[in-house]
Amino acid sequence: MKKIIKKFTQFLFDKKLKEIHKLKDLEKGKTCYLIGDGVSLKSYDLKFFKEYDSISLSYLPFHSEFDYINCKYCLLIQPYFFYSLNYITDPMNPPKKKFWHNKIGKHFKEKIINRYKDKIFITHLSNYFSLKNYKNNYFILNQFNDESFDKFLKEKNINSWEWSMKAGVLFAIYLGYKKIFLVGCDYADNPVSVGHWYESNLKKKIKSENKDLKLFFDSLSDIIDIKIITKQNNQHDKRFVNYEKYSGLPLKNTDDYPPIGEDTLSILKCWPDYNI
Repeated sequence: MKKIIKKFTQFLFDKKLKEIHKLKDLEKGKTCYLIGDGVSLKSYDLKFFKEYDSISLSYLPFHSEFDYINCKYCLLIQPYFFYSLNYITDPMNPPKKKFWHNKIGKHFKEKIINRYKDKIFITHLSNYFSLKNYKNNYFILNQFNDESFDKFLKEKNINSWEWSMKAGVLFAIYLGYKKIFLVGCDYADNPVSVGHWYESNLKKKIKSENKDLKLFFDSLSDIIDIKIITKQNNQHDKRFVNYEKYSGLPLKNTDDYPPIGEDTLSILKCWPDYNI
């Protein structure tokens, strides 16, 4: 039944979903930053990352230094994100579900999408009715609806919009970028860090590297040059680039208060899984 509904939805919104084709190869041959929400951003000077275009993930536009980078594209691909009432997995008691009064989506629309008319926002099709009056949005569902690109992904056994960081890498490829620096994408680091830059200082780490992610990067090595900005020294994989050597700047004190507005921080506190 789910497959039938998805196919019907795709048919119904086919024209809207294909609007993303206007962006194909728009940045051909260029280099970009893909900037995530990882806790490592608390140690970095975001203002440094302005040499190339940026693609932001999730809540990065709330960062106090966001205006210093050259961000052209913002990905926020969570389904039903811009509706006030959500039925979600309870992060404190999975796999149980709960109704959640979502204040974050409305805040993002008012403070970010309304403000940054020069940026392109990529969002899930389920958010269409909340964002249909905005001209700087492109909607995605389960693929790019581009025959040649979807065939390329199928041959590599890659799910287009599985989660934000992978989606960001694939979107960069679709735009035509040939080199990408992952910044604040801590699931790609080794060891893997957890947490977000807007949370309280977190010490938790997942010790082993993410092997699934490494296979994902390896499968794309013939298409795009991927570099991972890291706080760590002595990484054996040439894919890693040390932040201090790359920027010539020291790491910031991670005990400093998160670089985010109080109004936004108070709204993020509504999400029970954040350590704020």
